[in-house]
Amino acid sequence: SLEQTRPALPSDPFLQAEYLFHSGDFFAAKPLYHDYLSRNPSGKRSYLALFRLGRIDQSNRSYSTAVRFYQILLQKFPDSLLSNSARFNMAVCNYELAHYSIAESMFKLVLRSSPDKKRKWEIMYYLAQIDAKLMNYEKAFNSLKQLYEQTQDKEIGKRALKIAENLINEKVSTTQISSLIQKLGAGFPVDLLLLKRISSFRAKGNIS
Repeated sequence: SLEQTRPALPSDPFLQAEYLFHSGDFFAAKPLYHDYLSRNPSGKRSYLALFRLGRIDQSNRSYSTAVRFYQILLQKFPDSLLSNSARFNMAVCNYELAHYSIAESMFKLVLRSSPDKKRKWEIMYYLAQIDAKLMNYEKAFNSLKQLYEQTQDKEIGKRALKIAENLINEKVSTTQISSLIQKLGAGFPVDLLLLKRISSFRAKGNIS
């Protein structure tokens, strides 16, 4: 039966919340973290409870409330081991809320302080997307070029390629393509820009 196969939850409510969180049962974990914080507002595990609540709301796309939990964590526990992760998650939430200026400054703060190379590539990926959304295409393509050519993370490289292709196919005008080809030099993404220019010439009947 289910009762026999499911292990007994720990007696400690915080450990119960952790078990449920890591099992993916965020709905059941959330009130237990809230309960822990109401009983232990400055407890030694409060920073972790705040971080988990932020992650739960972020995963549910409740970005504004997620930001609030991360803010409380950083205000109350500025030297926590999770401070950089909280700042990164706050930046992602602000990006999703289209608060691009706030997101950019927070991403750059984490970029300067994080020793994690993969995290740095992730941040550059987001910064490139912010530049693209603000229509700063030259800056966006330079970041994507660096990501595509230098990252060892294949997934990040694929995502950089996809963003470049989407920008070229959906956002950048023919006039901008010619200008970008001159400014960006050789290699990626100039090869994609050249293909787009050739296809647009063909569409106009300028190339057979």
